[in-house]
Amino acid sequence: MYKLSAFKLGLLRVIMMVITVFAIVSIAVAGFFIVYIRTPVNGLSMLPTLNLEYEQMGENDMVYINRFNKGEVGDIVVLDLRKHPSFGDYAIKRLVAVEGDVVNITFDASAMQYHLIVNDKIVQSKPHKLFGYNTYSSFEQYINNHKHDLTRVSVDEGDNVKGVIIKSGEIFVLGDNWEESKDSSLVGPLNSNTIVGRVDIVVKPSQNEFFSILKRIF
Repeated sequence: MYKLSAFKLGLLRVIMMVITVFAIVSIAVAGFFIVYIRTPVNGLSMLPTLNLEYEQMGENDMVYINRFNKGEVGDIVVLDLRKHPSFGDYAIKRLVAVEGDVVNITFDASAMQYHLIVNDKIVQSKPHKLFGYNTYSSFEQYINNHKHDLTRVSVDEGDNVKGVIIKSGEIFVLGDNWEESKDSSLVGPLNSNTIVGRVDIVVKPSQNEFFSILKRIF
């Protein structure tokens, strides 16, 4: 019976190992691009979380969207708002509230702070600015336009506004940059079906995209 020399046997093992590693990597990479959608971040509505380096480098952050995960409260998600009359394009925002929640944005004059309140709990505060925030102003206008609709606006026994009611199949999203964001503060709750997926990977212009992906895969 023919026997392989030690050298040939070792070489064969190396070749088989390389083939195995290549197959595993190929499957992992293929699986990655089945799950994820790659897209640049446009605009400054998510500053300082996203596109912080845009003004210095003139380049956008790149994100990878997990199309099989629609996100939870607190996550950054991408929405398909191409058919929405106020947007007409995709948008990237933070998921603030879901169905059953009540959202309010208030100004605390004693502390000189703006508060984002969900279900009577302060979840975010921003210091007062001389000219306020677009998000707060937009939300005030939205409340004024809907304050007589008790299916949309929740009020207490004293007829004081408690916030916007998020109905079944709806979500409430905000940009992290309250100075420059078109979001639910302006148009109200959005359909939850508009969520494309959750942002799982953020690649800054100064980062190596290839190694960022490898780090996620392995």
